[in-house]
Amino acid sequence: LAPEVIRLASDPADAGYRRLTAMRALNAIGTEAEIDAVRQAVLAEPGDLDRRLLSELISGLPGTPASVSWLLAAIGRAAPKKKHAVDHLSHELAAYVGRSPVIDPALVVGLEALLCTAPMLSNLSNQVSQRFEWVLVAASRAVDRLIRERDPIVLTPAAHSIIRRVSTARSHQSDVVSGEKETFAEMVPVWPELNRAQFWHDVEQLRVRQAAKSGPRVIDWWRPANYGAAWKFGAGDFDYTVE
Repeated sequence: LAPEVIRLASDPADAGYRRLTAMRALNAIGTEAEIDAVRQAVLAEPGDLDRRLLSELISGLPGTPASVSWLLAAIGRAAPKKKHAVDHLSHELAAYVGRSPVIDPALVVGLEALLCTAPMLSNLSNQVSQRFEWVLVAASRAVDRLIRERDPIVLTPAAHSIIRRVSTARSHQSDVVSGEKETFAEMVPVWPELNRAQFWHDVEQLRVRQAAKSGPRVIDWWRPANYGAAWKFGAGDFDYTVE
């Protein structure tokens, strides 16, 4: 049975439910080596990759550092999400983040790279990729874990950028993150080092945007918050602010 299942799962000429069923069966009866061979075969196919096939392949993907490279390459070639269509890829990607023992730095960098892939959504202040808006859920969950675990990876540029993009998406009421429970606006301020680093990251990003359009210098502390911000200053920041 296994050889026939592998043949069907690896057959790019069959884009229907037989191939999907074969992949589900392979997740149940195949060895890790057999499943990985099918993953590599799918990745070698030309053009955009079927989102349904990727959902099945990711559903059985172990949350290990060794799987990150394949995962990022695969979702980077996922076919564009169709509006109003049933789509499980975002859920499976977020579930992968949830079952990973640790959040690999390469995963954070890769998700951020997808979120900044042009063209950008103008209704989200040009802060989120049009094609990869659906990646916001997995990215927000990855950073949510980093904050809760006080992992220093969250103090890197890629993680700061994800916080800014998710905050912007929330501020502009993106449907993608409307059901997410992460609360960066509550979590970031209680970690002073992250709160202050996030503020300066957002300031620098605004300065870059202003310079690109020959806009005025950024001299008002509140201006970066116009795009949605996770940072907040209180009485405990007084001495830092004066300095």
